[in-house]
Amino acid sequence: MKLYFLVVLLAAFIMPLAAVPVAVVLHNKRASISYLRPRTGAFTVELGQNGVALGSSNNVLEETADAIRHGLRTACPDGTAQGCTNGVGTFAGLFEKEITVTVMSAKWGGNREVYDILMDAVALLAVNGVGPVTGRKCTDNTYCTTWDRFNVTFKDGLWHMNVALENKYNVYNTHDCYKGLQNAKNVLSDLQPRMEKASDDGDVYVDATCYDPNKKSG
Repeated sequence: MKLYFLVVLLAAFIMPLAAVPVAVVLHNKRASISYLRPRTGAFTVELGQNGVALGSSNNVLEETADAIRHGLRTACPDGTAQGCTNGVGTFAGLFEKEITVTVMSAKWGGNREVYDILMDAVALLAVNGVGPVTGRKCTDNTYCTTWDRFNVTFKDGLWHMNVALENKYNVYNTHDCYKGLQNAKNVLSDLQPRMEKASDDGDVYVDATCYDPNKKSG
């Protein structure tokens, strides 16, 4: 009889645990445990593995973010549209006079607030991902790099903005995507309340990953 009650108690304890979905995501042999929430509430960014010389320094990042927003609005000028594809704009860095912004795909469903949030996300992610090409701290006299790609998504792509930055100083294999992931999450966390309000979704969470060139799309 005692053994019977022990089995019943163990079953009551183990069965609820088995129902909790725990997802482990591998990124280039690095593992991270995802949040235990529905994926439909995810506000995420996928970041490029290579660097672009942004021509910025730590004391002018706000100005650089404004310049990137201007380039994005040139690429996708109509905030009341459903989205845009293959829009191209430019912005001026401190050293590179022209950096190309290509919005490969974007969708905001005619929601002007979401349009602004997506553009703010790309601009702020870019300036918070800076690092010096030489390995030294960014200064007015060093070229600083940021990620070459930003794919910001919400609700599995219901709203998204997939952007590439490019200039003649693209720097390959010198920008460690993983070192900036926490900064990227912090940027999205700051924008999280605005996205929750714009989407009328009170259960938004954020995440950042690095682009996997071997991943098949679709």
